[in-house]
Amino acid sequence: MKKLSPLAKKILIGIALLFAIILFSIPWIVEYYLEKNDVEWLGREVEVADIDINLFTGKVGVYNAFLFEEDGTTPFLRFESFEANIRMLSFLSGIFELEYVTVSNSLLRIVQTGESFNFDDLAKPGESESTGEDDEAGDPPRYIINEILLTGGAFEYIDNNLSSSILIDRIRLEIPRVSYDYPGLDFILAGTQREGGELGFDGSVNWGESNFAMNGEIADWQLRPYKNYLNSYLAIQDFAGLYNLQLNIAGKYADEKSIAASAYSTLDKFLLVDNNSDSLITWKRAEIFVDSVNTEERLYDMGTATLDAPHILFKYFKEGDSFSGLLLDTTSAQVLDTVSVAQQEIVFQNPFQYISEYIYYLIDEEVLTTYGADSMVIHKGRVDFLDYSHLEDAQITLENLNILIPEVSPEDSTLSMLINSRINKTGKFKGDMTLYRAGLSNMGINMELSDFYLTSFDPYSRHYTAHPMWEGVMNMKSSTTIRDYQVQSMNEIDILDVKVGNKLDIESEYKIPLRFAVGLLKDVNGDIRLEVPIEGDLHDPEYKLGKVILKVIMNLFAKAVASPYNLLARAFDADEDDLKSIKFGNDQDSLANPQIKTMDLTARVLERKSDLKVLLEYVFNEKEEKEIIALQYAKEKYLQQAPDSIRGLGRDQVSNRDSLFVLYLEDKVGGLGQRSVQAMCIELIGESMLDERVAYIRESQWNLVSEYLYQEKGVSPERAEMKETEDEGLMSVYLQPTFLIKYDVRDSIPDGVLEENRPAESTVPGDSVVVNPTGN
Repeated sequence: MKKLSPLAKKILIGIALLFAIILFSIPWIVEYYLEKNDVEWLGREVEVADIDINLFTGKVGVYNAFLFEEDGTTPFLRFESFEANIRMLSFLSGIFELEYVTVSNSLLRIVQTGESFNFDDLAKPGESESTGEDDEAGDPPRYIINEILLTGGAFEYIDNNLSSSILIDRIRLEIPRVSYDYPGLDFILAGTQREGGELGFDGSVNWGESNFAMNGEIADWQLRPYKNYLNSYLAIQDFAGLYNLQLNIAGKYADEKSIAASAYSTLDKFLLVDNNSDSLITWKRAEIFVDSVNTEERLYDMGTATLDAPHILFKYFKEGDSFSGLLLDTTSAQVLDTVSVAQQEIVFQNPFQYISEYIYYLIDEEVLTTYGADSMVIHKGRVDFLDYSHLEDAQITLENLNILIPEVSPEDSTLSMLINSRINKTGKFKGDMTLYRAGLSNMGINMELSDFYLTSFDPYSRHYTAHPMWEGVMNMKSSTTIRDYQVQSMNEIDILDVKVGNKLDIESEYKIPLRFAVGLLKDVNGDIRLEVPIEGDLHDPEYKLGKVILKVIMNLFAKAVASPYNLLARAFDADEDDLKSIKFGNDQDSLANPQIKTMDLTARVLERKSDLKVLLEYVFNEKEEKEIIALQYAKEKYLQQAPDSIRGLGRDQVSNRDSLFVLYLEDKVGGLGQRSVQAMCIELIGESMLDERVAYIRESQWNLVSEYLYQEKGVSPERAEMKETEDEGLMSVYLQPTFLIKYDVRDSIPDGVLEENRPAESTVPGDSVVVNPTGN
């Protein structure tokens, strides 16, 4: 073999060196060309620290690369390394094959300002150099990528409109193989959220058949980064919770009816805080197990749904409440374009209205037509209702609240709900509710309340009646049916051992002497038992069931006060007149059955109505009594000397105008002009004698009543006060001696009420209503 000349060797070495220089200069050339033409190609600045290209091994690497935003300084996309390995020999078979593609430590940063994004310029169409003729489509490219791996990735979304930033980092994406001959891929995706939370999913997509399948999990995903999105609709200070999901889903993404899924989802440590730093809604865990989803049949079997330890804080003010204050007016910004006018005009009054409206929506639109559940449970809930709308604050607390919906089936026309709770520590509440598919127009509600201390109603008692509520326990049974918005409700209310304070010097909505009404309505055990039937029309915007019940009760109290004798007569199965007065005959100096009957009844009323007392107002018309006694005595004298034919008559059988009687009087005292029969009788009997007799009768009747009531019946003088009337008008009404019985409430503070419980406010005397027993 002929040896190369020195010149040939030098030429070959030179060619080899030139080839090597060119080969090793390719990365620098690519880097230079890219950075020089980046703005022309992309409209963006590109910066690359290093590019490696190995034509022998097919390895390509790009390191510490940046794609900047339009300002040329803010990174839009960056990665620490991009590496790919090309199988060089694959080109011989017409297939472009990559052994792997890896990207490490990348960050994609999306920024929204107004309706614009920081990538809008990349989406703008560029200048076309096409001749206008359509290029003929050639054969589709043949490629194989055996592995795609993204590690240490990060995605940040910044919304300048809401001052919000969401960062997902530690992203790992694995795609085992992508090739031209298989229209699909498998993937594994994982990542974490900056504020807390992890996700991991694996699945497959076949776009040739439009199939997909995915299994995955989200763990302790913090919701606080999304608070600012709620701030567009709600005035809140904080919003947090840990979301967890285990999901299995598969189907055809082009046909949503074919999708089937099962899932287990929880939302833990939920918190919603308003701008007053009040935690309005919290719960420990909300848990839903979706056993199966059949979108084709629109059937969703949720298995068991549980809400554990929820807490609702509801504050009510004269103007609005804590929940209505949450809602922002977004209609001017046209955010809620799809919300109907009717929905926008809803006036929210309390959380129970929210709940009932939402239950109606679920029943009418969703639950009974699409959802099934083994059970739905609220466990150990709490509701704090704070009322600041009156002079004094009120608080009603439901604790250990448990709600059970035993079973929900798409075939059911109704949904049943069982509820039990404690109210203000001592009270016990239980009830059941039947909700019909027709919505709120049809409903059945039964509930029982027991051992509820009335001191919780003290602020309302003061507001509506100006009386403090010191003691008492309420039990209540209520049965309500709603048919076509027509309400029928029967309420049985038992009020035990109630004790009401004196009237306060404040304005009240109802002008009712509550202590007197309570005293009248109490039975022998000191209890009040009421039956309150209610009817109404829910179509009436002014109709509020709670206020209607209150109004009916106040009317019962008012009727009791206005007609105490009628009430007592029915309670004691007595004649109403026997409760009004003790009537004596003229010149009666001993007790007879009518007086004994009335005093026995009065003593019985005071014994059984421990809060009541009576005032016995003695009406004694001395002039009338004197004239009648004179007539009676004069007639007796007349009959003693009368003929035998009339001597046997009684004095009451002799008329005052009897001619023989008048002749007798004129004969005895002389007919001196136009004197009345009574005047002649007084002269006949004698003024002094009659005065003595009248005084004796007055004293006797007084003593008869006081001795019988105080000594015989054991009534305390403080419970049955006696006094002579000072009302001269009564003298002309009652011609016979009469003790008017006027019921009132006792002045003393009921036993068992501590001195420190007495109200500090000044009281108004005269907490009673006196009804004229004559009816005039």
